[in-house]
Amino acid sequence: RRRPPPAAAAPLAAAAPLAFAADALLRRLSGDHELMVDVLRLFREDLPVHLAAIEQAVTAGDAAALRSAAHTLKGSAANLSAIALFESASALETMAAASNLAGVEALWHQLKGAAAATDAALQYHAAATGA
Repeated sequence: RRRPPPAAAAPLAAAAPLAFAADALLRRLSGDHELMVDVLRLFREDLPVHLAAIEQAVTAGDAAALRSAAHTLKGSAANLSAIALFESASALETMAAASNLAGVEALWHQLKGAAAATDAALQYHAAATGA
């Protein structure tokens, strides 16, 4: 039986396909729904850890740590087909790799927004599919 989506995620339902491409992920996982549920759960568990590492690096002005943390999140987002999150993490990684942190706060806020949209889309997907 399918549960209705949480009220907080409902307004983001229209944005869900933009934040996370479930079909693309499922194809990469050879149609294995159980594995997809596990991948999504692990991503949602790890997302706060990734964001905390990026925030700490931004706050400290540590380009090397920012590059590493953004790269890690970029890979996770790519695996999920979370394009906006991937692009935001990639922009932070590129900025940090050049050791040019001018404008890092704006990119950090953009990444937080993309992360929130991705998390909401994953929450909506789980509620809509009963996963």
